[in-house]
Order: sequence, then structure tokens, then C-alpha cells
Amino acid sequence: MKVGAKTKLIRDYTTTPASTNDGVVLPVLITAADRDRKLHADAAYTGAPIAEHLRVTGTRNYIHEKGTAGEPLTATQKQRNRRKSKTRARVGHVFAFMEMSRGSIYNRCVGRVRNEYQIGMMNLCYNLCRSVHLLRSATV
Repeated sequence: MKVGAKTKLIRDYTTTPASTNDGVVLPVLITAADRDRKLHADAAYTGAPIAEHLRVTGTRNYIHEKGTAGEPLTATQKQRNRRKSKTRARVGHVFAFMEMSRGSIYNRCVGRVRNEYQIGMMNLCYNLCRSVHLLRSATV
């Protein structure tokens, strides 16, 4: 899911089977239209193929750094991750709204087409609610 950092509106999304790693679909969501934009993501999106795709598309890489068992994060890396988290947390607000307003965000549909439809409707409803909030706060 691609969320605008300032508005918290869902700008784009894609669905995959549960067995697919999220990093595989990042090139679908991040395109040349994202040139000079920042990508804030968790450490699951680290790796050479993703870094290369971001370089090619001109997207600024603000993905969290990841340590390993033999090489933990340094104090500087931890500090950079904390700074990045302030923006990345805004995506968490989207999921929290969906979770709180619906009671959960689990899909109970059978079949990918039905799940895609349900996810699309959830995203649409979220964007409508968020738009109302943005419009109300603009008139205050």
C-alpha cells in the first residue's frame, strides 16, 4: 500500500497471495512517477534489488536499516531509524483506523478476486472517511 505522508490518503495498492514477500511487489507500486519522493518502509524492504529499483526510479531511500545476529545496529543507525519512524508511523495510522472502525481487517473471502475487491472497498471507504476529516479540518 502506498500512502501519502502528509494526507495519509491511500495513493495506490496491490494484492498478492499470502505466500508472496511484500518486497516483490514494491516495483509495482514505486515507479518513475515517484521521482524525488521519499520511500519510508520497514526493514523487510532492504536489499540490493530494491535499492537498485529505487535508484533507477529516482526515489529517495528512507527504508529502515536492519541488523543481523552477528552485526547489530550501531547507535547511529538506531538514531536514523528513530527519525525515519516518525514518518513511517503514519502508515500505521491507516491500518489502525481500519482495525478500529471494522473491528478487524481480516478478510474471510475465498478466492483472490473476492479478496482484491474487499481490500479495494476497504481502501476506498478509508479514503472517503479521511477526505471528510481533511475537508472538515480545512474549514476550521
